[in-house]
Amino acid sequence: VEELLNKFKDRFDLLRRTVYYVNNPHQRRILYLSLVRSLLEHCSPVWAPHHEGPLNRLEAAQKRAIKWIFRVSPFTRWPDDFYIDKLITLNIMPIRIHFRYNDMKLFYKIMSEMVNIPLPSYLFVKTCYPYSTRAHAGVVDGIDFTTVGCTLSVRNLRSTLEHSFFYRSFNYWNTLPVARTLR
Repeated sequence: VEELLNKFKDRFDLLRRTVYYVNNPHQRRILYLSLVRSLLEHCSPVWAPHHEGPLNRLEAAQKRAIKWIFRVSPFTRWPDDFYIDKLITLNIMPIRIHFRYNDMKLFYKIMSEMVNIPLPSYLFVKTCYPYSTRAHAGVVDGIDFTTVGCTLSVRNLRSTLEHSFFYRSFNYWNTLPVARTLR
């Protein structure tokens, strides 16, 4: 992750130095997403960090880029909620949420057999059964909050695999509402 973070910073610095004359935030957003953030997109379900330290450093690098997009000094402190508002304005996800989103997209494709990647031997899906996560859960405002409970087999699971793509994705998958998992 450190090597990728260095590439991210180097490419961002090059972008910042070479297109200093671009003032439009929309154009800066496009340049950032296509030239810098794309580094984080490539195979992110495979290498995505699970510890807070690397995630925080990646988020800090993105925060610096968002300040550049809005032509704000990199030394200006932004509260987290202000940063999130700017991300919403630009229609960009926070790094950690984007990693989880990419994990869920790939896991959905695997579960739907849209890609030729089998589930590993330590995972299996038993008969799925709906259950409520809370006593009052169910359909609220047209959204189904019932979750699908699928069993995760942990046969011979080494501790080194507990942060692997399949293990983290399967556990998160089971917390999603049915309406999200069946689409």
